[in-house]
Amino acid sequence: MLVILVTSLLAAATASYTGALEDVIDIQRDDASALHAELAAESGLEYAQRRLILNPAWTGTGPDGVTLSDGLTTFMIAAAPDESSPFGENVHTLEIDGSYGDSSARLGSAVRLHMGSSDDSELALIFLGEDFKQSHGWVYGDALVTDRANMVSDWIFDEEGVGSYQSGGAVADGSTLFVCTGVTGTLYKYRSDLADYQWLGEETVITESTKAPAWDLDEYLVEGPGLRIYDGVTKLTNEYVAETAVFILEPGQTLKLKGCNMAGGVVVYCPKDYDLRSGSRNTIILQRGTQIGGGEEGFEPNIGLIAPGGKIKNDARGNWMSGFHFVNEVGNFKYAEIWGQMVILNDCQNLRDCEVIYYAPAADERPSAINFGVTGASTDMMEVYENFN
Repeated sequence: MLVILVTSLLAAATASYTGALEDVIDIQRDDASALHAELAAESGLEYAQRRLILNPAWTGTGPDGVTLSDGLTTFMIAAAPDESSPFGENVHTLEIDGSYGDSSARLGSAVRLHMGSSDDSELALIFLGEDFKQSHGWVYGDALVTDRANMVSDWIFDEEGVGSYQSGGAVADGSTLFVCTGVTGTLYKYRSDLADYQWLGEETVITESTKAPAWDLDEYLVEGPGLRIYDGVTKLTNEYVAETAVFILEPGQTLKLKGCNMAGGVVVYCPKDYDLRSGSRNTIILQRGTQIGGGEEGFEPNIGLIAPGGKIKNDARGNWMSGFHFVNEVGNFKYAEIWGQMVILNDCQNLRDCEVIYYAPAADERPSAINFGVTGASTDMMEVYENFN
C-alpha cells in the first residue's frame, strides 16, 4: 500500500510539473510571436517612410499588405496626408498593422516629409546604358547619356520586395553615336576625352552619378477604374483602348500591337525579382502606326509606355507616343514621334528618324509607380503611438 501511495504521488507530481512546463512554453511562444508582430509593425513604419520619400502621393500597401520571405510576417499600411496636422505642412498619418502567425500589433504615426530636389525633370531623353545610337533624328530639349561605366545608381528590390538604390549602371564605357542628329538643348555626358557627339546644341561634362527610376508596378495588377488588364494576351489588332492597358506576360513572350490606339498608355508588367541589367524580359513590337498615350481615361495622366523589362521595336510605319516612357532596351525603332520624357535603361540599337520632344507635364507629373531618387529627401517622425483611440 505504501509503494502504491508513493507511486501515485510521484505520478501526480510529474503530471503537474509537465503541465506547468507546457504552460511556460506556451507563454514563451506567445511572447515570441507578439514580439515578432511588433517588429513587423516597426518594419512597416520604416517601409512607409521610404515609400513616401519616393512618392508623396502613396496611400499604402492595400489590403494584401507585404509578406516577408518567412511567409508568416506581414504588415499592412494605410497612409494619408493630414492637412490639419498640428505639426505643420506635408504631414502624413500612418496606420500600420503588423502580424506574425496569430499575433498582431498596431502602430500609428505622424510623419513630416521633406522632398528635396531632383535634376532629372527637364530632360527629354535619358539614356542609362552602355551602347547608344540615334540617327537622322532630333531631341527637342535636353539629353543625358551615361557614357562612363558605373555612373548609375539602380533601383534594386531585396528578398522582401523592398527597393533601395545601389551602385550599378553599365559595366563598360560603351559607345555613344548621334548620327546626323541634333539636340536643341544641352547634352549632358561624362566623358571629356572625345569629340562632341552632335553638331547643334551645347555639350556639358558632369561628374556626379545619376539615378535610374525607382519603380514598383504592383499597383497596376489590381482591378480598378482606368485599368484594363490583359493576362497572357500577346497580340492586339486595330483596337482602341481608352483605359491604361496592363499586359502580364511570361518571360520571353513578345507583345504585338497592330494598328492600335492605346490612349490610356501601356504597362508591360515586370516582377520585382527580375534583374533589369540582365537585359529585356519581353519584346514589344509596334506595327501599323500604333499610338500610345495622350488620352484622359487612363489610370492616371501621363502614362506612356512603361516597360522596365521590355525591348521596343517597330515596323517603321510611324508611331506616336505621349507621356512618360521607361523601357529596358530599344531595338530598331524608326519614324516615331515621342512626346514627354523617355528613359532607356540598357542598350539602344538605333532610334532612326525619330523625334524625342520634351513635354513638361509628363516629366513633372510622372505616373505614381515611377519616380527618380531625389537629393536631400527625408522624413521627420513627429509621433508614434499604439492606441488608435
